[in-house]
Parts: sequence; structure tokens; C-alpha cells
Amino acid sequence: MTSTSKSDKTHRKTYILIVAGVLVVILCIAPIFLRGLRHPLRLFFPGTFKPPTPDLTKCTRIEIQLDPRLFLNDSSLLNAEENKQRMSSLKSIMLVDPNDINSLADVVASAKHKMGSTKPIQFTEYNQITGYVDSKPKVSFMIWGDELWLKYGSFFQVFYNPKFRSYFSKIASEKLPFQRRIYCSINLKNLQVDIKKAIQGENKYPPAAEWCDAMLQYWQSKPDYPARKSSLKWKFKCPEKREGRCHYAINPNCKPVSPADMVLLFETTDGWNQHGGPELFTFDNHDPRGGCVLLNDGTVKFIRTKEELQQLRWK
Repeated sequence: MTSTSKSDKTHRKTYILIVAGVLVVILCIAPIFLRGLRHPLRLFFPGTFKPPTPDLTKCTRIEIQLDPRLFLNDSSLLNAEENKQRMSSLKSIMLVDPNDINSLADVVASAKHKMGSTKPIQFTEYNQITGYVDSKPKVSFMIWGDELWLKYGSFFQVFYNPKFRSYFSKIASEKLPFQRRIYCSINLKNLQVDIKKAIQGENKYPPAAEWCDAMLQYWQSKPDYPARKSSLKWKFKCPEKREGRCHYAINPNCKPVSPADMVLLFETTDGWNQHGGPELFTFDNHDPRGGCVLLNDGTVKFIRTKEELQQLRWK
């Protein structure tokens, strides 16, 4: 081998080392300029490195902006006095007590990393959380159902914690009157929307004796079912009654062409594929006592007395 060949090999090695060094420097510096890239290799393997959950422990106050659907003015759900009481409440909850802040911080910290996403998915419920240190915002993220969505640059990191629902249900019910009643009405409206999609224009609703099974099969047939599986079970549940499988029943007399004011879905005790009439209705799912019914046109009413129940169209 000539000295020229050896020299060329030496130069090539030197060149390769220089290029490799430059790449390493770029990878180390890039995260400084590209927000959200906490580790250099995330440039090439974004799903490999799991980011930490938001840290709320140093916050001096936390603002929770609630689901805006809670502020719909619906006289069929609330009477005048109840609506006045609800609208006098703030559309956001401010946590300033250190115990309240630590309680939320613990729930957030116990969430497990689930996946990365370039676009958030809106589930049934959401809350916007902003943590402040004195007057300056320190961290902000969103919670949909059982999932926390934290923005990292141009993409989102998703964390999962089944405790999110129970925590926000508890904190909102303490601060905001009639919150669960309104969520219950949202559940019924969403069920009707999905029932109409499931029948695909047919002139009949799912068989009453298996309507829950039919809806479950419809949801399972959708491509996004794996991502939504954990949240779909709540569609069947009254927010006041977290335990159990399904707190709603269907009126077998109601058809898509039935009168607009005929009862389609209504609250009952826990069960599955329940169907029937006013004999199944329960007043015990809410406090103050009463229950929601959904009419064929999508209207939801809150029924407080047996007299109101009997005045509804069931056939």
C-alpha cells in the first residue's frame, strides 16, 4: 500500500469523525431551539422517550376552565331558581388552597404515558388546566375524559389516568351546582346521535331487548374504537351513579317516525338492555331528586314528580 493511499484513508477517517462530531453537536443543540424535544434522539424516534407529566407542585394557584357545554341555558333541565344559582357560579374553578393544589398535582403525577399525537381528539368531557406561580402561568394542558393532553412544540403527548373523571366530577360538583345533571343530559343526547348513526336511515331503532349490545357493537366497528374504548363505557352511565353498567333504558314504543315529544331514552336503575315505560323510571339518581328523559326530537327534560312523569308521551 502506498503512502498516498494511507494518507487518503486517514483523511477519510478524519472527515467522517468531523461530520459525526458536527451531527452530535446539532442533535444536542436542536432541543434548545425546537420546543418539546427534551432528548436529541426524539428527532428521529419521537415515541421512544416518554416525557414527564406536568408538575403542579410549585403552583400557587390553579385555574380549571370547565366544559363550556355546562353553561347552556336549558329551562327543561333547570327551573328558574336552579338556573339563577348555576349562572351565578363562575365558568372556571380557582384552586388556591395548598391541599386542593396538592390533590390535583398527585392525580396528574400518577398518570401514565400513553402515546404521542399530532392532533387532539375531543371526548365527551374536557377541562383546560392552567397552573400559575404568583401571577405568571407556569404550565397548561387539557384533559379529555381519562386522558391528559400536553402540548410539546407541534405535537401532543397523551397521559392516561382513570382517576381524572372522578376527580373533576367531585371538584366540579363541589364548586358548580347541577353539573352532573347537565352531563347526564349530554350522555342521553350523545346516545341518540350514535343510535341514529347506527341505524343508518332505517325506519326503526335497535331492538329494545338488545339496544345496549347493538350500540356497543356499533362503537366496536369504528376504527377509533381502541383509542376511545376507555371513555365509551361512560356513555351508558349517569354521572351521579358512577358504579354499575348502564343507567338508561329505551322506550320500545318509540320509532324514528314517532311524534317528536315521545320518550325515547330515560333514566333507570343499573342494568343492561333495559326497556319499558314509566315503571322503570327512577327519581333516585340525582340530588335534588329527579331524572332525565330524552324525547324523540332530542330534547332532554328533568322530571321531578310522578305527575310530570305521567304527562309524558310513552305510546
